[in-house]
Amino acid sequence: MESSRKMDIISGAVLLVLAIGLFISTLSFQQMTVAKIGSAFFPQVASIGIGVLSLIMMITAFLKKPVKEDHVAETGAETGTDGTLAVSEEQHIADDTSEKEDKKHYGLVGLTLLLLIAYVAVMSLLGFIISTSLYLFIQMVIMATQRDKMKYIIFAVLSIASSVLIYWIFKGFFNLMLPAGLLG
Repeated sequence: MESSRKMDIISGAVLLVLAIGLFISTLSFQQMTVAKIGSAFFPQVASIGIGVLSLIMMITAFLKKPVKEDHVAETGAETGTDGTLAVSEEQHIADDTSEKEDKKHYGLVGLTLLLLIAYVAVMSLLGFIISTSLYLFIQMVIMATQRDKMKYIIFAVLSIASSVLIYWIFKGFFNLMLPAGLLG
């Protein structure tokens, strides 16, 4: 089994366990309203969605056909005069570039996980609107491929508008309480 298939299966399994844990933890949420949609509804929907998507990820990884290494055209290898395979210089350069991009992506994933932990840690202190706005802005900056000042303005507007809209929907339509924090 090749490494990308293994990673998909492992990632899917970890996400499935997290989804199950999240769903189980929502069973202890107190019902604060008389409506059928309570504070546990959206986390339960999210955990079910994560669970279904993780199952799909694992199934597609199992069904993926393994790449055969004897395909010369796909690997960039050429047969030498002595019958051995020689890898072209372009393939080495492509492999090095691919490795650097993979390391960059792993760094982004790690940074995102740290950012999520910080977001959860400061939400009760700063409140939903401020902490979510900060989280979204920083996450957009991290994920942006080009750095220019105009994008930062757009990121800030989108972050604040999204946070306020989500807060308004949850508080106004669903009568659910989100942490107010500094905004009291």
